[in-house]
Amino acid sequence: MFSKYYNVGTNRGSKRVWIEGQVLQNLGVSRGLKFNRQMSDNEMVLVFDGTGNHTVAGTVQRPIIDLNGNYLNDLFKNASVFYATFNSEEKTITILAIEGEDMLSARDLNKLLNKKQESEK
Repeated sequence: MFSKYYNVGTNRGSKRVWIEGQVLQNLGVSRGLKFNRQMSDNEMVLVFDGTGNHTVAGTVQRPIIDLNGNYLNDLFKNASVFYATFNSEEKTITILAIEGEDMLSARDLNKLLNKKQESEK
């Protein structure tokens, strides 16, 4: 399992999730793969099982997940950062909104997460 922080994006007034590249390839996710999203009050789980209404975009070298819509406004509310956990065993990505007015950027949070993981080795 692997986790990473991302900044919440926006597109045409709606919140946006954008995940790309090597993290998806490491999960076994490639361009053209169909997937489902499962929503709850505080999280969204992307299930890459070859079925679903969503399709991985991008190229073979750089797969992209690009989600946006009002359903993300409900999930993220005022959050500027989300925490994604990549589970290669289950082939899922779990996304949690991280709220807080004094929240660090995703880049700073990832630096802290990497330091913590290094110290635990």
